Amino acid sequence: MYGVAEHEIDELVRQLERPDGDSILVTHGDTVPGFASDYFADEQRASELDVYHGKYVFGLHQVASYVRSVRAEVDPELTEADLDRSEALRLDRQKCLARDNPLRLNVIYDEDVLRRNIGGAAVMREQIDRLIEESHRHRIEIIPRSAGAYPLMGQDFTIVRFDAQPGKTYAYTQHGESATYHIRARRAFYEKRFLQIRQRALSPEKSRDLLVTLRNDLWKQ
Repeated sequence: MYGVAEHEIDELVRQLERPDGDSILVTHGDTVPGFASDYFADEQRASELDVYHGKYVFGLHQVASYVRSVRAEVDPELTEADLDRSEALRLDRQKCLARDNPLRLNVIYDEDVLRRNIGGAAVMREQIDRLIEESHRHRIEIIPRSAGAYPLMGQDFTIVRFDAQPGKTYAYTQHGESATYHIRARRAFYEKRFLQIRQRALSPEKSRDLLVTLRNDLWKQ
């Protein structure tokens, strides 16, 4: 009746028949890049994520103003409607942190992530306030500049874990307009590197202290 192609109908049915975590794909199907759709769905049903980020704040930690600033600065051609959709997607992704059995997060940031001016001092201060708040619920560690170089420096990755299906664990890396899902030996490679990176990071308590220092000194208004 509406001229929708048969393959598009099949895709909608497939999404609706998949587990609850995939509802985010139904709601934001026009915003989630196809190469990342499985990862975005898995965020909603995974038990734990081990995350290393050396460029930007991790999506599940981003505040709305940071989301919009990143998207607008990376792609100046985006419209306000595009930014609205990006913001809505980020906030819906974060619902996995408030479910009955919330997702566990272990996130390691390079200090430069927190020093990179995204959107101005007010945005950065709001973002760091969010990280301080989250540091009381999740494990957040920061690699200080004084640590020097370290394995996979600046190469973001996430290890996705499922308590009920440990064999399903994989590592996810994104490369511009594509992504790779690493299993078996390559997954083990990233698991080993995560532990090596953690050895260079400050403790969660000292990381929180650094966040407070950066908020009060670098991003003061």
